[in-house]
Amino acid sequence: MFGSGHRFRVGDIVHLPGNTTSIEIRWRGQLLLGPPGQRYRVNVYWLGEPHWDCYYEDEILAIGQLPF
Repeated sequence: MFGSGHRFRVGDIVHLPGNTTSIEIRWRGQLLLGPPGQRYRVNVYWLGEPHWDCYYEDEILAIGQLPF
């Protein structure tokens, strides 16, 4: 269920687009989205305090990655 499908690991240092502050990933998991019969999983990450919400994998960038 978890593991190989994630782009980042717990402890990886990332940043959000438009923000150059380095942030450590504290937790990762998956959300189940879509209506019944069409469900799919998406990877999400929690970046710790003060980021109270989880971010989708496409919303965070590895250090040095350009936001395309």
